[in-house]
Amino acid sequence: MAAEMVTGVLVSTFLERTIDTLASRLFDIFHQRKHKKKLRYLKMKLLAIDVVALDAEQKQFTDSRVRDWLLRAKDVVIDAEDLLDELDYELSKNQMEAESHSAAKKVWSSLNSSFLIENEIESRMAEVIDDLGDLADESNILGLKKGGGVEDVCIRIGVDEQEGIGVENVAAHLGKPKNVQVSMSSFHVEKSKEMNIQRLGQFNLHGRLTIDDLQNIENPSDALEADLKSKPHLVGLQFKWNFIGSSSVDSAKAEDVVENLRPSKYLKNLSIRNYIGKQFPNWLLHNSLPNLVSLVLDDCRSCERLPPLGLLPFLKELSIYRLDGIVSIDADFHGNNSSSFKSLQTLSFSDMRQWEKWDCQDVTGAFPRLEHFWIKNCPKLKAYLPKFVALKFLDVRHCEQLEALIVSAIELRLQDCGKLQLDCSTLKNLTMDGHDMAASSVAMVGHMLFNTSLTMLSICSPLESISDDCVSLRIFPLDFFPTLKRLELSGFPNLQMISQDHVHNHLGYLTIEKCPKFESLPANMHMRLPSLGRLHIADCPTLESFPDGGLPSNLKYITLWNCFRLVGLLKGALGDSSSLESLEISTPDAECFLDECLLPSSLTRLQFFDCPNLKKLDYKGLLQLSSLRELCLWECPNLQRLPEEGLPISISTLDIYN
Repeated sequence: MAAEMVTGVLVSTFLERTIDTLASRLFDIFHQRKHKKKLRYLKMKLLAIDVVALDAEQKQFTDSRVRDWLLRAKDVVIDAEDLLDELDYELSKNQMEAESHSAAKKVWSSLNSSFLIENEIESRMAEVIDDLGDLADESNILGLKKGGGVEDVCIRIGVDEQEGIGVENVAAHLGKPKNVQVSMSSFHVEKSKEMNIQRLGQFNLHGRLTIDDLQNIENPSDALEADLKSKPHLVGLQFKWNFIGSSSVDSAKAEDVVENLRPSKYLKNLSIRNYIGKQFPNWLLHNSLPNLVSLVLDDCRSCERLPPLGLLPFLKELSIYRLDGIVSIDADFHGNNSSSFKSLQTLSFSDMRQWEKWDCQDVTGAFPRLEHFWIKNCPKLKAYLPKFVALKFLDVRHCEQLEALIVSAIELRLQDCGKLQLDCSTLKNLTMDGHDMAASSVAMVGHMLFNTSLTMLSICSPLESISDDCVSLRIFPLDFFPTLKRLELSGFPNLQMISQDHVHNHLGYLTIEKCPKFESLPANMHMRLPSLGRLHIADCPTLESFPDGGLPSNLKYITLWNCFRLVGLLKGALGDSSSLESLEISTPDAECFLDECLLPSSLTRLQFFDCPNLKKLDYKGLLQLSSLRELCLWECPNLQRLPEEGLPISISTLDIYN
């Protein structure tokens, strides 16, 4: 019976963590008022479950219906956490993509990706809100009470409520009730008595807490009085030092402080940032946090040795950034264990500028569940990386000395890693960009000529970084990639055409940009690319016409940047049965646009982007677009006014930017 019981405090802890993290992460994405309202509604629903969790814990032993309710509540909160994890994953991918793209492409990429992410997140959020609403209704039917008893007090101090509420006043006004639960998002250490680190020892802390300005602790023994090791419901901790403008840095004192801030063994999430000690605390070196799930070590520049993190049995996410003291990672990192990192799913290294070697050849059986691996800005790293047997996503950026990487992954992203050698047998998605990547990609394309599993291929290189004779690829053989769904080629100075002799039933997205000699899309593409739904062409000055026979009839989205000649040919290339819904145009030369009968009448969305000389829109041309609902005018500084006749009544949305 006891094995089936559900701990209400555990559910409450999940809820507290979800409330805080969803609030901080989702507000970064959803700036519009309607999204803020939905997020507040989600938070309210979460709180409605949270406040009765303790009572449910007590009643589950005598009421099987309450026990079932707790199980369902835990499942819903896990769904909410999964939603957050998916959002973090998408954001990190988009951030990596945006870092290497031009300003214009950043805008275009963010528009497409954010639109898709936002719709998906909204849908998932609505499902979670509905499930939480059902649970709240059932809690009333079951007679669950807030707080679980009259002596229980729950205090939340969030970012929004901190103005005018000093932490010192919380203890003064509460006294010492039997059960005081305090949840605060951050605590800034000051040298004054009112806000020194010892204050934290008075509270029964729950949830997640950031302790900032730890450099203000004058006596390391004061940190002991925070008594973090005796706070089992504090499941998330972030330690931060700030030395900006400080003339003295005492590494020994920092080591003593962090040693005395030892958390409880129930801690699940830990971040250590801007730490200037030369070694990590013993409680991290000696595996004293067996329940740790997520760990971030950021800007610990003086540390020369990593803890034996491979021994942490439940660690799922590990991020190591800006540890400039690390030159080599040896077997101690794995814990000299044959099954190290047995739960790890996501691993990230970034800005490790002195790191030269990962000694892992003698390590076997490590990382059995690792699915996502990022490694960025490690310019001195050479030789081999571990073998990852379950890897799904690999992202390697600015690791110019990394010579050998034998890895099987489903999705691979590379930037400025010209010396890499790869096993591409399991690849489905491949993205390559950066200086000289187009040159190195030619050999890889040749290696993959008989790859029948690849579904996404993206190769991008800054055109100015390539000499005219270093890339020999003139014809891209689309027939050799029969399963491709997405193809992006950018920065090939000699690419002239895409060849295709057979019907390709999968390609739905095609991008060609910054290819100055490109002059021909696939012949008969109207018949041979029946699934093509999106076409993006940019900065291809020698492409002056569409193929004979026109474009595929299923095309719904077209982007034409600096290809003004093609715009006037669109209607003829699409024919009378066009499915085109959205057209984005960028041209630096045109002063007047939208002559009569220029564009297909099926358009529902038309966007002008970066048209510095555009002065006039033709009303009659707009009127011909009888299905047009949305008109976007971005970066058109010389467009002084709209047509005198106004806008067609079909347009319901007008979006003007800069």
